[in-house]
Amino acid sequence: MEELWGARQSVTAGLTITPKFLPRFNFNVDYYRIKIIGFISYVDPYIAFIQCQAGEDFYCSRYNRDTVSGRIDVAGSYADNRPANFGRQINEGVDFNTSYRFDTLEVFNKDLGAIDVNFVGNLRTKNEQHKLPGQPVFDCTGYYGYGGKENCGSAPSAAWRHTLRVVWAVPWSGLAVNGLWRYGGAVKYSGLSSNPVLSTPPTATDAIISRQSAYLPAASLFDLGATIKIGKVSSLRLTINNVLDKDPYLMVNNHGGWYNTQPQMYDVFGRKITIGFSTAL
Repeated sequence: MEELWGARQSVTAGLTITPKFLPRFNFNVDYYRIKIIGFISYVDPYIAFIQCQAGEDFYCSRYNRDTVSGRIDVAGSYADNRPANFGRQINEGVDFNTSYRFDTLEVFNKDLGAIDVNFVGNLRTKNEQHKLPGQPVFDCTGYYGYGGKENCGSAPSAAWRHTLRVVWAVPWSGLAVNGLWRYGGAVKYSGLSSNPVLSTPPTATDAIISRQSAYLPAASLFDLGATIKIGKVSSLRLTINNVLDKDPYLMVNNHGGWYNTQPQMYDVFGRKITIGFSTAL
């Protein structure tokens, strides 16, 4: 396959199973591999300085040298850290989607309504990045980074995430209740990786990491909701997010996070109750 600069190459394959012995059951699994060539990256001045001193021509070319001495470490010299299309990235994984409608009349011989179950999961097998020429390729799966520097970035890249939703359509009063389980897998600080790109902090401050911030545990959050019809054209909705009012995991320092935590993994607002009303005019 020909590589096109600034282009995306993707490979996907899927399988759908709907067995006759289990009506209303659907199982979908999809494999994906997406390669992006020439994504936008930038050269951190600290890294450019170190790599240039080590003799890497690419990084030296990013410096505007002193016009008299030609040095890069004196007043008047500076690094060109403007973003450009340096990078390559490969995302690979498997998506799962399963749904089933449970008919209470068939099981209990009594109409208690229909129960719909839906499971959506993602298994990330590769989040491989090559941000700069001459640097090793690194895989961010299972890590979170320094944030804004030349590594995995601040967003956690968990190997496994899923949601499980259950909806019960009650056969009386036009009522439907639902519950949702949101799960994100554990991650660890990318500076603990054996890959030299990830294990070498961009600055001395980034090298300081506590055990509490080095390993971020998995997150499970539960939501509840209900909808009831009022008349023919109106409905009332109630939603409770993070119903258990689970506190976010606190990090000692702010490596890659905000508010001393990772808001992309944990709920920083606590329990949230929303009431809505809709009607047709």
